[in-house]
Amino acid sequence: MNSDRLTVRLDRLRALSERLVEAAGFAPDEARQIVDVMLYAELRGNNQGLTKIAAGAVAPIDGASEVTTLIEKGAVLHLDGGQQNGMIVIADAARQAVERAKNHGIACVAVRNSSGSTGAIGYYVRRMAEAGVVGILMGGTPKNVAPAGSIDGVLGTNPMAVGFPNPSGAPVVLDLATSAIAYFGLIGARDRGEAIPGDVAMDADGKPTTDPAAAIGGAIRAFAGHKGSGLALMVELLTGALVGGGITGAPDANANRGTLIVALDPAALGTDDVAGGTNATLAAIKGARPEGDGDILLPGERGDRLMAQQLDAGEIEIDRQLLDALEAKADEAGISVN
Repeated sequence: MNSDRLTVRLDRLRALSERLVEAAGFAPDEARQIVDVMLYAELRGNNQGLTKIAAGAVAPIDGASEVTTLIEKGAVLHLDGGQQNGMIVIADAARQAVERAKNHGIACVAVRNSSGSTGAIGYYVRRMAEAGVVGILMGGTPKNVAPAGSIDGVLGTNPMAVGFPNPSGAPVVLDLATSAIAYFGLIGARDRGEAIPGDVAMDADGKPTTDPAAAIGGAIRAFAGHKGSGLALMVELLTGALVGGGITGAPDANANRGTLIVALDPAALGTDDVAGGTNATLAAIKGARPEGDGDILLPGERGDRLMAQQLDAGEIEIDRQLLDALEAKADEAGISVN
């Protein structure tokens, strides 16, 4: 094992994390939901995990109000998150999207004015797919990504995810940021004292940098140039202008998170054999000749394997620096977890 990594009991890490989130001001049921989202990422080796607690990025907003319904019309639901934590608000919004899709065949649930990170959005579409619907989710984020050809961070990292039910196994889940690196990828690299690739971000002067701290003060690049930049723009419009989320230059640009969720009930389309078509497509992918010696992996499959291994073992491997930071926060708050 890497000397900078160590294995800890999963139940202890969960308990420690939940206590820390409660100490930040959340109710126990809210803390469980927030930690569930973050542990989903941590178990999969995703950078949207518990580093958010260590970075102090999980805290309730003073003056936050109840989630309210702005529009409710058949398959369409528009919610104001009241500055409640995104991991709580979006989990419930995704659940409501599933219910409406099963009633109407399709559903569109929009959320504006949630606060803080929504975490790994694959978490939500995976659960939607496990419930039998196709889940599509796009999330608006703080503005730190430069459009192709620019050095100014005016777009979000703007993740998008799709979860597709798989009749023969785990759902197929695609979860990606439209940026070359996620913002918390920079946070994690900075905290570990690691360099970042030289082609994913710029410093405040628009020069390429391998220093994550300089990148945090500069701008992240979109992935794949104009392609990623175009996707980032579409997510920006769908979660900003359409939903009412924060827009670049507005006073609430980085505080008002917008999210758009679409759910589709496969049965509503009347396709003769969705399950058979899904199985045949996935079998063709898995049966294709590999370039080298490795397996051909479906989106999300590598993370599924790692998560299953760690859940089966009841243990998780994490960065030593991350555990030290969590335990230091626990000491400060007078929290003890065996």
